Amino acid sequence: MTLSVNGIYPGLVEEQRLDVNDEDLSLALEALEEGRFDEAVKLLEKLAELENENPDVLVYLGIAYVQTETPAKAVDVLRKAGELVEEHSVLALFLGRALKALGHLHEAETELRRAVRLDPRAQDAWRDLANVLVAKQEYAAVIHVAEEGLERFPRDAALRTLSALSQHRLGNYTASTEEWTKAHALRPDSLMAAVSCAHDLLLQGLYNEAHPFIAHASKLDDQDNRPKILRSELHMQRGEDEAALKILQGIADGDSLGAPVLARLAVLAHKAGNSEARDEYIKKTEAAIVDIPQGWCALYYIYNHLGWNDEMVDCLVRGTLDDAGSASPWIALANVYTQLGKTEDSEHAWGISFSLRRYVKIHCEFCQQDLRIPYQNGN
Repeated sequence: MTLSVNGIYPGLVEEQRLDVNDEDLSLALEALEEGRFDEAVKLLEKLAELENENPDVLVYLGIAYVQTETPAKAVDVLRKAGELVEEHSVLALFLGRALKALGHLHEAETELRRAVRLDPRAQDAWRDLANVLVAKQEYAAVIHVAEEGLERFPRDAALRTLSALSQHRLGNYTASTEEWTKAHALRPDSLMAAVSCAHDLLLQGLYNEAHPFIAHASKLDDQDNRPKILRSELHMQRGEDEAALKILQGIADGDSLGAPVLARLAVLAHKAGNSEARDEYIKKTEAAIVDIPQGWCALYYIYNHLGWNDEMVDCLVRGTLDDAGSASPWIALANVYTQLGKTEDSEHAWGISFSLRRYVKIHCEFCQQDLRIPYQNGN
């Protein structure tokens, strides 16, 4: 009898199925496919004691260990199975997942790249590989993997989302907006897609384009603060400060304030001429972003609106250290240095952003298109 792990791994193809001739193993596999993972582990552990050189038993036991969140055991048995059989995409996939769970990201990437190579039709392998690269903060590599995966699976919302997140982290808000728009079309019920698309549109000052996404996000969850914060930002960009303040005060009445709310309250206090309240909100913002790698965004938002260049440089320099892998603080820093006439510092910051992105973004005035020129090792 031939069984497969299709119930767990739909991308498995016929020639990669594992032969199972043992009735007890069939029962274990049935438990595995039906989601009774603890039961599957017990059955497979007993079989492994009797047949510790049986690669089928070891592979399925490794899969069961991954599903029961015991990755160290999974790594042990899957590596042993790997010594007994030729390269196998399912083995590589679950070994990659187990290694990722243990925080062994480089080894996980190696295994997941092997899984993709052995079976490019394995949709989960593309997603897992992209997720590992996100964890490694290698956002340019995420985009490359997502693009390849999306060529095969154009309706994969997970890959589209990872691509959008990575474009955002690299400071390419035009591209991230395009990806979020596609993700939103695939998953119109996704609050994350609607909120993120609106957020990146607002970062570009495109508040009219952001409005329908904010409205949709509010319909999806009228209790979530993220659409409310975005709506306040939309009002601020329109010059409707009183409307923005009313929304933010409504959030403040019911919740402990996070950095995005505090930052906007600081800006509004400054515009109202209330320096005491402004300074207090800035202090609270600083306290709210402790140990948050992307916390620099909130302070940059404040200092950029206030025109405080020295403070802006300080928070961006901190951002380049705390938010490793992201090109966004480097791009913002390069622009600030340019405004301050610090050409050498600006060129240095641009160079690092290009290295992180692995391309130089150039806008063609003739065709009105953004071009991406490959960039590597300063060339």
